[in-house]
Amino acid sequence: MKQIVRSLFVVLPILVVLTDGRPAFCQATRTPPGKSFIDYFLPMPINGSLSKDAWGAAEVGARDQKNGLEDATMTRWNYWDGQIIKAPDSKYHVFAMTLAVLDTPKEQQPGNNGHGSKIIVVPIDGAALNRDLQDNIRRISLDGKEGVPAPVAEAGTDGIDRIHKVETPALELFPTAQKPARGTIMICPGGGYSILAINHEGYFVAKKLNEFGYDVAILLYHVSAGEETRDLAFADAKAALTLLQKRGGEFGMSTKKIGVMGFSAGGHLAARLTHATATGMPPDFVVLMYPAYLEKDGKVLDEVAPVKTPAFVYVGGDDKLAPSCMAYAEACKAAKIPCSFTKTKHGGHGFGLKLPLPPDVKDWPDKLRAFLDGLR
Repeated sequence: MKQIVRSLFVVLPILVVLTDGRPAFCQATRTPPGKSFIDYFLPMPINGSLSKDAWGAAEVGARDQKNGLEDATMTRWNYWDGQIIKAPDSKYHVFAMTLAVLDTPKEQQPGNNGHGSKIIVVPIDGAALNRDLQDNIRRISLDGKEGVPAPVAEAGTDGIDRIHKVETPALELFPTAQKPARGTIMICPGGGYSILAINHEGYFVAKKLNEFGYDVAILLYHVSAGEETRDLAFADAKAALTLLQKRGGEFGMSTKKIGVMGFSAGGHLAARLTHATATGMPPDFVVLMYPAYLEKDGKVLDEVAPVKTPAFVYVGGDDKLAPSCMAYAEACKAAKIPCSFTKTKHGGHGFGLKLPLPPDVKDWPDKLRAFLDGLR
């Protein structure tokens, strides 16, 4: 997050709960030039590795005691720190520590791992913060131009952020910190070609793939564009794949392997793209998460039929789209195409990486990693 947020200068009201249970309001100090508000919610510095999202882990080093967020009166909250985490209720949470806790013997301290951390809620407009975050993402048009403006993402009460319109199709770039990268994966979020479910089928997945050592490019493709929507989206996907294959290195993206990943309608788009490019420059692999629109009467449709690209297919058995996945996997088997296929008993549709994952499908990231590790 620190890499993509550089200039968010805000004053936010923060609701905290005192140790006696009474609510109180504090204000974060306006941040000085060159430092963003969110910078203060990151370890400063990290001594060793940070292995958990919450403070209190043994690996977390000293905090910045001069970051301007301490309560100078020392009567309420001593300081706030820790990552900003978006909860399923679309509220943003951070961790805080109280003076009262600091003066309490460690063995009596409540909260995170005995270190006195408590959760506070930042009652701000989630959609507004999302726009601020998106403004700092590196975004390129499908002809390679920088500076594409962020589309509007609406924060839903169900924890899903939705983009309803894409004015300029683009790729959002998320390079991995691991060097050299193992390759690049282009993500096509789902949404029935009417919206893009940009967080749990986009940003959260990008972070996970970065952990696997892959650079990630999220495709912002046409949605809700009338009868031509699917064809426009397909043209976007073809242009995006070609850009990554031919010029990915210019933008710091690995070209060692380039794969395509899609969720639901995005899975249909990924499968269609893989089929259409089979005789030219297809992706090196395709990942289909509960893909839609792949079959009719139990047979895979010609426009999405697998040709030669290794595939990973995952679906919940109680998902109405399970037949699409089964048809695709059977077509791979018939064509002797490597395919890792999983159909769980339960899981529903559209789970992506929206936490907590249903128990039956919580293993999909690990299975995907195993599939990626097995690629030659």
